[in-house]
Amino acid sequence: MITMDPKAMSFIPGALSHCPVSRLEYINKVLLTLSTPGGVPSHTFHIKFRADHGMTWRPEWAGIRKLEDLLQVGVARWAENGQLIYGTEEVVLQRIYTRQKPPQPMCNFNNGQLTIIPFLFYDFEDYELSDAAKTHLQTLELQGMHVMVKRMGVEEEAQDTYCEHPWTLEVSPWFELEISVNFFTNRQFSQYSQPTTLNVTKFSVQFQNWSEEELWFDHYPNYHEALDATQKENSLEYKKEIERFIKFKDWMRIIRKNKRISKRYKNSKNYINRCHVVRIASAKRNDVVESLQSTSLSKFEEKILAKIADYSTSVVAIHALIITKSKTRLALFEGLTSTVRKIIDIAPNNTEEEEEDDK
Repeated sequence: MITMDPKAMSFIPGALSHCPVSRLEYINKVLLTLSTPGGVPSHTFHIKFRADHGMTWRPEWAGIRKLEDLLQVGVARWAENGQLIYGTEEVVLQRIYTRQKPPQPMCNFNNGQLTIIPFLFYDFEDYELSDAAKTHLQTLELQGMHVMVKRMGVEEEAQDTYCEHPWTLEVSPWFELEISVNFFTNRQFSQYSQPTTLNVTKFSVQFQNWSEEELWFDHYPNYHEALDATQKENSLEYKKEIERFIKFKDWMRIIRKNKRISKRYKNSKNYINRCHVVRIASAKRNDVVESLQSTSLSKFEEKILAKIADYSTSVVAIHALIITKSKTRLALFEGLTSTVRKIIDIAPNNTEEEEEDDK
């Protein structure tokens, strides 16, 4: 029995010329040319092959009849501008990965933390490649992602953050967030996905600064519809938040003493009859503890800091609709006081001429 050497040079009886290298080496050179980023058009492959290796392209030297026969050995193809493009499966996978947009992510927002649930999905309809290569792309390990977060209606740049598993990041709360992601895997980034819109209807949050509160105040017309759908549920939550410090009816008595927003007599058209809280910003226990840990008090045990924080929590800002017989206004209060930082008219409550208030 004669043992054939796979590295031996190919010899084809009757051929005018013979391959100067073994068939295995010749096929490897073919695959090297096909690994060119972007692939190689079939009708110019012979030119590219000669330029790469200084050899003539002869399919029979590779043991095939035409390039199409290599589809079974790690080569794929696609059509572009009326011509067939060939490339190794790695080239095709790279093309698919960088040209197709990932699906919209599922998102959840809670207590200032955005959680992303990513999905990997690719469309192979326009490509001819093996099932194994398709499975390989679908099961690539997601190494990281860029998350682009835009606060809708605000003239500011989107927040672009790179994150890794477990795919969570801190985001400034807002009533409507537009979120898109791009994935990092296989040593490269994908395109950004189509954005997902996330509506936030819980507005009891950690106080950041007054500029942030005034921004919320100015954008009330943009998010009031979302509030209307959850008004009853949110009102109960906000009332409980206030009543941790003071009875709600007592706070109502306090704000009625502000002559800028209310008149003294109940029969006056400017007497506050009702008050609906639409947003609360507080100094919360965990955040107070975190702030204390960055001061000279950090030497104390955490349970002592927590006890101090219990006495330091407070309501810092309240956004409330104050309703009189004549109109509804939105006011921004400094904590549980009657001090108003900003106030605007929302809507009239009747069309009659306002009567003069009792002196």
